[in-house]
Amino acid sequence: MTFTTNQSSAKVGVALPSWIAGLPPTIFVPKVHPMRKDISLDVNAYFLGHWPFPNEKARRKFIDSDFCYGLCATWPESVDDRMNHACRLFTLLFLVDDLLDDMSLEEGRAFTNGVLSLMQVLSMNILVALGPFMESQTDALRAQENIGLKALITATGLYCIRLAIPTTDLAVTEPLDDIYTKPLIYGNDAWSYDKELKTAQETCGSTLEVQTFSSISTLMNASGMTARSAKRVLVFLQREMEFSFGEAAEAVLPRRDSPELQRYIKMLEYQMSGSELWATETLRYDDCTAC
Repeated sequence: MTFTTNQSSAKVGVALPSWIAGLPPTIFVPKVHPMRKDISLDVNAYFLGHWPFPNEKARRKFIDSDFCYGLCATWPESVDDRMNHACRLFTLLFLVDDLLDDMSLEEGRAFTNGVLSLMQVLSMNILVALGPFMESQTDALRAQENIGLKALITATGLYCIRLAIPTTDLAVTEPLDDIYTKPLIYGNDAWSYDKELKTAQETCGSTLEVQTFSSISTLMNASGMTARSAKRVLVFLQREMEFSFGEAAEAVLPRRDSPELQRYIKMLEYQMSGSELWATETLRYDDCTAC
């Protein structure tokens, strides 16, 4: 299996924040679902019609965040209707995550339990993975450890591309499963750090919780580097994990090569490149990443 490399992860004309200047691009070539625009219009219209956005500014911010774009790049080979399902689910999770920023832990737990009770129509594999992930969002330590994230992303990806892999075959890919979420986590921490600091400051006048549980702050405290430098280090870590993923995939396939496992590995690759593509282009972080 050949891993092609990417020379640029952002659209021409997209202004990247200064902190990322000069860093190496992702080695993967991203791809976006061909129905992305239609899916975005449908999903955005649904939430604009049903979600209690407090004002027009919040509605505009939701549209500018363009969650469906990132999801259509995460699972670009999805069956059309299943891509719509995944976009609705993960858009809801993004919106819930923003609401939890303004809630106490007790309020957050009650709210997430209510959300889970409404999701019994989901694929059983997704539902099983969703519970631990949602519960972790109201526990700072478990959220930091990304409890349930890998299982949720993998289950949704398999659902989207309508791929079933025997458990014995999936066992062979365990080295890949241990790697692929790390670039997602490093990238999210780098791109969202300034937004989370700003939200914490506006919400409760303190940035202590973000500073305590962010990997950016861990790097800052351990080395004395600035937040800007720590974000750049995380991008370098992303690149190292991408190379590690490629090497592990080349080692896995000779042990049990099949069209299904090749599709699975490609799915994981797209999940890494798609997440970064969205992070570099969404306006969700646009006013927070200049430093």
